[in-house]
Amino acid sequence: MAQQTVNVGASANDSAADTLRDAFGKVNANFTELYAADWTTILLASDFTTSSASAVDVGLGFAPAANLRYEFEARLMLRTATTTVNPRVGLAWASGLSDGAATVQESQAATGTPLFASGNPSAALLIAVGGLPNTTGSWPAKVDGIALAGATPSGSVRIQLASETAGTNVTLKAGSILRYRTF
Repeated sequence: MAQQTVNVGASANDSAADTLRDAFGKVNANFTELYAADWTTILLASDFTTSSASAVDVGLGFAPAANLRYEFEARLMLRTATTTVNPRVGLAWASGLSDGAATVQESQAATGTPLFASGNPSAALLIAVGGLPNTTGSWPAKVDGIALAGATPSGSVRIQLASETAGTNVTLKAGSILRYRTF
């Protein structure tokens, strides 16, 4: 629905203006649409640990419906068993998307300068190597994106995780979230 504007007329008590009933009907309709655009949030209930150097799904994802536009974001907490080994956050796309774009941002050990990966549905995204400053606390990562579903989407948009070095555990901590909404 397009925004409904209340006609206030040209002057006070202008008979061309909306009646109180019509005006508040428009206000209610606008708020109903606004609140219907609430986010759906998926919470990671338990730690997800992998030692795979290949990106694996962590259980945070959503299946886009046909011909809808989605805004999504993830707020992630990462840990590593070894400071020189980076947990590499990634994003895999559903098939059948007509377009989209996303950015992954993650902390890095050496300088504190974040690592970035950006792209579109033509290929999955995966953060580069880097390492985290310590093994005793969580470090932030985030994913922001838009997905435009085509007529027949299949699969899901999903967060992935890989270890920089095969055999070294990296963990996505419980409490990390993925949320999405249509717009």
